[in-house]
Order: sequence, then structure tokens, then C-alpha cells
Amino acid sequence: MSNEWIDLLPEYMDEDDVSGFITADGWIYFLHEYESSSDCAGFYKMRSDGSEMEMFHNESLEDVACSLDRVEGGWVYFTLDYYASAGVYEDTKIHFKVRTDGSERQKLVEG
Repeated sequence: MSNEWIDLLPEYMDEDDVSGFITADGWIYFLHEYESSSDCAGFYKMRSDGSEMEMFHNESLEDVACSLDRVEGGWVYFTLDYYASAGVYEDTKIHFKVRTDGSERQKLVEG
């Protein structure tokens, strides 16, 4: 990974499980994929010096890939890409947004 912020991450975050670095308004936003009872992606933000890191949202990733698209106007825009599986015959992308504090998750567009 070529992001200069990778050295600021805590030891429990493997750099292979971190993606989507976006900077906005003095914050660095990124995804950390982890396993709990199922595969999940934690949405994190931290200051550019590594301080104030917090997880502000998470998504279940059962047969799904997640990507950050942009941060704008207090919203984090992201896409869930559902794989063709379990009787679904084509991939489906669904676009969402969530406030930078994790509130107000909203579905925007499917397709």
C-alpha cells in the first residue's frame, strides 16, 4: 500500500485489510475489513497525525465488496457491490451515504 498514513494505523490493523483512504476537512477516512460473526467493514476516520481515530460506521460484507467513493458536505458516500451468488444471477451495486458521525445511513441508487 502506498499511502503515507499506513504507519499511523494501530498494530491490530493489517495493512492488507485497510483500503479506500480519502482525505477531507482535516480527516482521513478509510475502511478496515475484519471478521466478527461475519465479514465486516468498519468505516474509520482519524486526523492526519493519527490522533482521534474512531470507527463511526460498519457494514456486514456477506457476499459483498465495499468501497468508499467520496466525502462531501458531511457525508461519506460508498458502494456495496453484491456478488452473483445464492440464486442471484448478476452483480448488483447499491450506492449509499452516511453522515461522518455514522448517523443517517441512506440508500441512494441501485444498479
